[in-house]
Amino acid sequence: MQYYYGYLLRKVQDLEKEFPDAIEVTTFISTVALQLALAMGLRAQPMLDPQFYRQAAVLKAQIITSMESLAHHLGIRRIQEIFRTNTDRLYHWVDDLKVAAGNNLAEHHLCPRS
Repeated sequence: MQYYYGYLLRKVQDLEKEFPDAIEVTTFISTVALQLALAMGLRAQPMLDPQFYRQAAVLKAQIITSMESLAHHLGIRRIQEIFRTNTDRLYHWVDDLKVAAGNNLAEHHLCPRS
């Protein structure tokens, strides 16, 4: 399965809805949701290619740090596991400006909304 950041962001937000009072979850969500949103919006920012690639590399490192951090909550660990086991699928946008972190068309085919 191909994962896209929009899909993963929804998974993260769903975790927050499921456990709104869990401090570990809200802390994780506040960090990771921002990172994923920034990754999805990076291509739309007016910048030169070298600047894009620098910022993309920084975001990737931040996301990896979040996904490698020790989590006790099983919901967080489930999301982290998606990132850990799919690194070959999740970071193409960092190396190729033409690849979107969020791909709405593909996501609609994977997860059609009614």
